[in-house]
Amino acid sequence: MPSRARAASCVALAALMAPATVVVGWSPSVRLASAAAQRRRNVASAASRRVTPTAAYDHEVDVAVVGGGPAGYAMAALMSSAHGASVALVDPNPEGCWPNNYGEWREEWQRLSERLGMPELMDCVTREWEITDTFFGGSFGAPWDERTRLNRAYVQVDRQALKELLSNKIATSGRCEVISAKLNAKLVASNIFDNGIVHDSVGSTLTLSTGATVRAKVVLDATGFESKLVAREAKEVSGNWEELEPGYQVGRWIR
Repeated sequence: MPSRARAASCVALAALMAPATVVVGWSPSVRLASAAAQRRRNVASAASRRVTPTAAYDHEVDVAVVGGGPAGYAMAALMSSAHGASVALVDPNPEGCWPNNYGEWREEWQRLSERLGMPELMDCVTREWEITDTFFGGSFGAPWDERTRLNRAYVQVDRQALKELLSNKIATSGRCEVISAKLNAKLVASNIFDNGIVHDSVGSTLTLSTGATVRAKVVLDATGFESKLVAREAKEVSGNWEELEPGYQVGRWIR
């Protein structure tokens, strides 16, 4: 695979040589160039083939979003509707219901709706609590029944309403296609995967579980904290004195 600097040189060389090739092919008064010039054209043609993908793909987009949860749908909706990018959203179960319950501090949810230009997010709130009780039992020796009361409002988000809202944004944009498939890929080294993803100097090619191929300029991983597409830093690199396991948060609504 050519480096970025080499790839840029190949593109420039191909651009310079292309007019000569066209002239020789169309003008009857111009005879074939010398063998040296022909070799230069061959080099340019080979360089162009290395840099510019020639295969046909099932989907060619600006952004491929991998993951069918709230983060994936939100990014697909924003990129396609607000930023005008062509998007492929890879979701293993587009018709399914999100399994988790979602909650948020009310002021943060409201601020998010303002920042994203989606006032409809407030319509997805199904319950509100003016006071929030929290329990941190099991962490740093805290008793399980020790209550910490916060005078801060908390909301429960209707997961079905949220998905419908984002799905409608995606549909009305006309620039995003939801693909029912999985991306079975696992990172094995820096930018190298065992299957399903190939990066090159101008983009990425994804091969999905259905056999369909997606060509994208940018790939966005929204598969969650158990993602197989990224690797966590070793403790020596991150500066931690020990390996840190992922944390979990459990919410329970009190009616």
